[in-house]
Amino acid sequence: MNCHKEFPYIPFFVMAKEISIEDVRLALEKLSDRFIEHPNMVFTITNLYFSEAASLQSNNPKKQKKMKWNSLALEGNSSYEFNNQLTNIEDLLKDSWTIDEDPVTHRASYKNPSVLTIYRKDHENLVDRYIPNQTESNELLLTTETKTYLIPEKKKVDFVIKPMIDILNKNGKLVIVHSCGNDSVSKVIKQLWPKENPYPTPARAIIKYLKKTLPARKLDDLVFHKPVKFGYKLKPIPDDNNSIATSLFSAAWNNIVYVGQMNSEQINQAQEDGKYVEVIENLLEENDNTVHFNNEMFVIEKNRIFKP
Repeated sequence: MNCHKEFPYIPFFVMAKEISIEDVRLALEKLSDRFIEHPNMVFTITNLYFSEAASLQSNNPKKQKKMKWNSLALEGNSSYEFNNQLTNIEDLLKDSWTIDEDPVTHRASYKNPSVLTIYRKDHENLVDRYIPNQTESNELLLTTETKTYLIPEKKKVDFVIKPMIDILNKNGKLVIVHSCGNDSVSKVIKQLWPKENPYPTPARAIIKYLKKTLPARKLDDLVFHKPVKFGYKLKPIPDDNNSIATSLFSAAWNNIVYVGQMNSEQINQAQEDGKYVEVIENLLEENDNTVHFNNEMFVIEKNRIFKP
């Protein structure tokens, strides 16, 4: 929304990477109003790896042959019409966003590489040049929210950040945003899972690793801006009846385990012994029914003439 406020008439190309079909569905549900506010927009989402997303091509020749390439030109000119089309593509998503297991790493992988591009049909002539073409090699600038903050900096850098740096153009900026702890999530995890270290890779560790491992010629072209921390809250809701109060408790618990990336086994164990109820209730009582989350953001900029 802020981008539209700053640049109301400039065409936007927005790209997202997500392997989860549920997260894709939830994202698409929120796009109808965005296409009303900023009609000159092209939105592309893919399940490719970060190292592949710039070219929109799989590095696996066998999987590349099974590429699912889809476009949705939204008909009409109302949020209602757009929402109907964006929420009725379940068959397309089920066919394209299926998950496989990597036989080597045993990590979740895409079964079929997929690309879905969405734009307004009545603005096609204005955004045509920004619509990815399957027959072309596309160089796209991606800005990512790194959710994989549980993994060591080496994997995060090698699998996510380095590929993004490699595709920056001479004036490009890469913005990394991730959870950094020292908040409600940290407090709950410390009490329920004391052996866990949910935030092992702060921005300073990532920057240090990049400076240590990147070739000198690449480092000469990069500026690492100082990380900035910011917070947000799960706002309290009225608790004048038991059902609403229960909703607040459930929302707090669900958000904390999601942001903390606790696995199903850990969650089930905490729920079975019942200790989580006391922990969450105490947290809400101590913080006026508010849950706090802390993030940090840092920018890697390419080719600035004057470096700090």
